[in-house]
Amino acid sequence: PKKRLTFPSQWRNAIGEEGVIFVLPDPRGCLMVLSQAEMAAKIQRFKNKALFDSALNSKLQAIASNSDQLAFDTQGRIRISDKLLRYAEIEDEVVLLTGFTNIEIWAAKKAPSSDVVDMDKYTNAIKDLGF
Repeated sequence: PKKRLTFPSQWRNAIGEEGVIFVLPDPRGCLMVLSQAEMAAKIQRFKNKALFDSALNSKLQAIASNSDQLAFDTQGRIRISDKLLRYAEIEDEVVLLTGFTNIEIWAAKKAPSSDVVDMDKYTNAIKDLGF
């Protein structure tokens, strides 16, 4: 009812001591969670750009205004904005999926199944990424 989400402690520990995360809408209809370090690495690419690059600033503003920067409370919970919850159609139960460098938050009713190993998809990912 308070729309708070508790992250598993091992995931919070993996995020780092700062306990700050960024939540962004993902084009697939879920929410993407990035650690502060991961977001800083993405933003670093723009540090050497011109200060008054209006096209770049407009794009960064579009990302920032549609994202949440959140800190965990003492019980490891966050409160995602209503705007992002509506986007992902999250009303009650969620499924958290990890992608090593990010976490995805899915509405339980929309979450991709993770009950079966998809060897074709897995093998192609390993091959394409040179893992």
